[in-house]
Order: sequence, then structure tokens, then C-alpha cells
Amino acid sequence: MHLLTILPRANFIWTALLIVIITGFSAASVPSSAQIVYTDLEPDVTLTATTDDLSVRYDMDLDGDGTFDFYFKHFHPFDDFQAAEVYTSIGRSAEILIDPDGTPVLLNSGDDISDARMTWYNTATQISSEALFLYGDWPGVDDAYLGLRFRKAAAWHYAWIRVAIPADTSSISIKDFAFQNQAGTMIRAGSGRTTDVATTKPQQAWHSVQQGNSLMIQFGGGEWQGARMTLHDLTGRLLLSRRIVRPEEIVLLPQQHCLLTLATGKIRRTALLVP
Repeated sequence: MHLLTILPRANFIWTALLIVIITGFSAASVPSSAQIVYTDLEPDVTLTATTDDLSVRYDMDLDGDGTFDFYFKHFHPFDDFQAAEVYTSIGRSAEILIDPDGTPVLLNSGDDISDARMTWYNTATQISSEALFLYGDWPGVDDAYLGLRFRKAAAWHYAWIRVAIPADTSSISIKDFAFQNQAGTMIRAGSGRTTDVATTKPQQAWHSVQQGNSLMIQFGGGEWQGARMTLHDLTGRLLLSRRIVRPEEIVLLPQQHCLLTLATGKIRRTALLVP
């Protein structure tokens, strides 16, 4: 078996749901004022999909309560199509500020984010979430802000996320974010930013090496300790599931197409394997 290098278009619709490579990062949150809680992502989280790993996802828990509020994807199903997307997490009462055509509003530093803004949109239901595409004025920006809000204790809390998208939409980088800890109170895009944030060295991802009919997976960084490894066939049938307890794991590969996934916390990687 080998890792797939070109994804057949026949598998496009099903495989588009896959969550694939996300590199490790560290985040440090500081209350930069009495009410604004700011988080710097160091290094920036950059999502870059390929026609092999066609969808890369990053989940965001803005207030650190253990529940994801929003997520981003970079999507690259074909050579001539790439997209940067933002979603409300499934089942969450959280909304994104949009313009009349349904595109997230591109905010500049200092723009207000509050209930006075007219159009807020929750992309999620209890079982699915639809994409909002960051196109139009978004490609080519190095510092632009999304306006967001989420419910906590039955009240809205307003937030911003700063992103960068190159002109060809070949990636999306999430740089930092902040939320207003005082319920119902507006926040200005970029407010709370500080350079006085402690950071730690980011963890490394994992890589695999084929050895005959087996796959050796080598892990970098302690965050993979205790992660779950699963193997499914393309019907979704579970072939293998176990916790990672060693820096190297050997997986015996069946003679069929299958999906190998590692997941821990906010980091998940899925590889499509073919005979």
C-alpha cells in the first residue's frame, strides 16, 4: 500500500467530509483588559489542503470552556479550485457576521462588533453545518477580521478572529482572536491584542513509513500520547481502534482502500490508503 497521491474525482463527495492534516500549535490567553480575553496563536495556524489531503480543518474554542464554537476549513478538491471556509460548530448557539449576499463581513481593525450589526448567521443545525466562503474581498488580505458571537449562560458574547488569505486562496492562516467576557457588550476588531504573551514550542505532527504490507507511524511531540488511532474501510466499517502508547506504531494494512485517522484534542489527521 501507499499513501494516495491523486484523489479520484469519483470519491470527491464522500471524501470532502474528511478532516485532514492540522499542524500543532500553541496558544496563550491573557485578559488584556478587565473584560476582553485575547488569545495569540503562536505560530499562526495555517491550513493548506491539496488534491490528496483535500480538506484541512481547525476547530476553535473561543472562551476555553471545552466546547468548540467555530471551525475553519481550507478545501482543495481540484487543481483549479480552492476555498477558505468558516462554519459554526454543530449544535452550537454561535453566529457569524455576514453581508447581504451571505459572505462573512470583512472587518478592519477598530470596527465595532455588536448587536447593532444587522445580519448574524448560525451555519449549524444539531447534525450538520454549512460553509460560508471567504471570497470576494477576502483573498489577498494579510490582516482582516471576522465578527462573531456565541451564547454563554443565555447571553451573547462578541468576538473577533484575525486571518490572512493569499490572493490565490492557496491557504488560510488564523493568527489570533479575542472575545468580550462581559455579556452583551460590544468589542472592536483587533482590541485586546498584545505582544506580551508567553508561548511554548509547538508540537510536531506525525508521519508514516511503508514497510512491506505494514505501515509504521512515527509520532513527534508528546501531545500524541494517548491519542486515538482508527482504521476504516470506505463503507465506514471500523477495522481498528486503539490508543497510542508508544512513539512508533505498526499497522497491518488490509488489501483494500481504507482511511487511517489520528485524533487528539483539536488536532486530527486522516490519510487515504490504497492497495
